[in-house]
Parts: sequence; structure tokens; C-alpha cells
Amino acid sequence: MPVRALIFDLDDTLIDTHGQLVREAHWQACLAMHAAGLSVHPDELMQTRQHLLVTQPREEINALLANHFGFTCQTIIKAGFDAYFNPVFSELDLFPETLPLLQKWAEAVPLYLVTSGYEQAQRRKVELLGIEALFQQIFYVDIARLQGKREVFAEIHQTLGGEPREIWVIGDRITNEIVAGNALGMTTVWICQGECAHILPQSEQEQPHFTVKQIHDLDGLLQSQPVWKKRASVLP
Repeated sequence: MPVRALIFDLDDTLIDTHGQLVREAHWQACLAMHAAGLSVHPDELMQTRQHLLVTQPREEINALLANHFGFTCQTIIKAGFDAYFNPVFSELDLFPETLPLLQKWAEAVPLYLVTSGYEQAQRRKVELLGIEALFQQIFYVDIARLQGKREVFAEIHQTLGGEPREIWVIGDRITNEIVAGNALGMTTVWICQGECAHILPQSEQEQPHFTVKQIHDLDGLLQSQPVWKKRASVLP
């Protein structure tokens, strides 16, 4: 069975979002929630937020944090949500040695990037990284509009044709791209790193076909496939 295309997540898959952005984004969210009326010192908000992220990783953290202190005001929750998903940043890098790998893979099969968050922030990340030309298409899944990745994956499959399992989905979130890829019968690869590495599969639908520690491990995994072919052999 040929590998027909690779669909990548962005954050904590191609870039170390956890190391470069996440802590600062959480801090900005705490400041925003405090400014919106959550009358708890930002340092205490940050400490509690980090604790809740570990103990209740599948919950929406901004609502969880506000409710923890007895606040249910949607303005406060939205302030944290907006600040976290649209943080202020000016520098960003791919994981080391990721660019040559993307260039190599792009010569073999079409690459797609499907990234979720606030579209403005995600576009800014892609522009700073300068990786647009490597992808057949880039999809921005805007969480402010309650969009999901499954519909985008289905659209890519419809464009490419062939068997769904010929399309590989690579990402760090069991509860997002892995679930979406599995639901469509695609081959899923979990990059077990970053902020969500401790969120483990809890059902068959969340179980990836392959698990690797970092993006570089994907190359060996692809090379082990008996029909890892060049672009001309796999395009419709």
C-alpha cells in the first residue's frame, strides 16, 4: 500500500510550541483574565493553571480556571481563551533539522499542513517559519468558529482519491488529529511530545497506528514502508 500523502499538524509537531510559546501564552491568558475581572493575583492564577493542566488535561483550561475560583463570567473566560490562542510573539523556529526532512518528503509525496487555533495567529507562525512553499495546501482550522480537522482531512482524501489508509496523519494530540484521522480510516502517527504528551489514548478510536518521540523518527518509519514511492508514482 503506497504512502499517498502526509498531513501534518503544526504546533508541537513541526515546531516546539511548548518550549517556545506555551508558557508565555498561558501567562498572557492569566493577565488577560485578571484584567477582565478575575480578582486573583496573576501569579496564583498561573500556578493554579499549571496544576489544572496536569490534573484535568482534557478540559477547557480557561473555563476550568475561572470556575476553580468561583467565577463563571463568560467575558473572563473568553479573555483567557483569546489571549492564549492569539499570543504576542515575534520569533519562531522549526524543530532542529526539520526543514531538510520536509524538503525531502515533499519530493516524494504531497505534503499538507492542517493547523488549528486562531487563524491570524497560525498564519503568523507559518509566515515566520517560511514553509508555505513546501506544502501542497495549508488549511487553517479556526477554533473561534468551532471548526474541526476531520472535515479538512476528508476534503484532502476526496481530492487525492485512493484508499484512506494511504494518507498519513501526523500530530501530537490524541484527542484532535489522531481521532480525526482514525475516524476516516487514515494511518495515524502520534508524536508523543509537547504539552499534550501526557494525554494518553483511552479508547480504540484514540489509539494511533504508530507512536514516535519526535518528527525525525518519522523518516525511519516511512523508509520502513515497502512502498514508499516517489511523487510521480503516487499522484492520481
